[in-house]
Amino acid sequence: MNHACVFRLELNQEQATTDGSNTNIRLLFQNGLKQPIYTDENVTSENNAAIKLAMIQGDNVVTSGALSGAKVEILVLRCEFSNKCRDNWTEDDFDKHIMQGRDGQDLVLGTEWLTNGEVELSKIRFKEGSCRKKVIIAARVCKSEKTSGRVQEAIMKPVLVLDRRNKRTILASLIVSFFAVSVFICGIVDH
Repeated sequence: MNHACVFRLELNQEQATTDGSNTNIRLLFQNGLKQPIYTDENVTSENNAAIKLAMIQGDNVVTSGALSGAKVEILVLRCEFSNKCRDNWTEDDFDKHIMQGRDGQDLVLGTEWLTNGEVELSKIRFKEGSCRKKVIIAARVCKSEKTSGRVQEAIMKPVLVLDRRNKRTILASLIVSFFAVSVFICGIVDH
């Protein structure tokens, strides 16, 4: 399992078992992001596949029960969340770092239902760039879902989201630079 994301383990007192031990229930991104990320293009993993998200208890995917079919939302957090809350955050800390879109609402990239504790996020897209600031893709169980205890949110490494309209400009600049270097080198070789 690729642990490209950062997550916190929290003892969930409401999930204590009869023998006194605690279990950890959390969401986990199971693969890392392919970068760069552009607006209006699907966010994919490093191997061009969909981002995978799973409900984890201990080291195993939760494949049965209410949590295995929970509704999750994919959100965007401000980058400083990873610095301030590193491996120890509360639900309130998480909520305070959710970015707001231009419309003033939480920046939600989409919602999906887990199936047997997992989901592939194949239709996640940014509508807005990140204004030269890094952001964090995160996931949590929707607040409308009733759970018997807290499910730890999942977060990924900070990324920069570029405007897709600049993608052609960047590519054109690279081509022009390559052409200029090629002409320069050819000029040196000819003389």
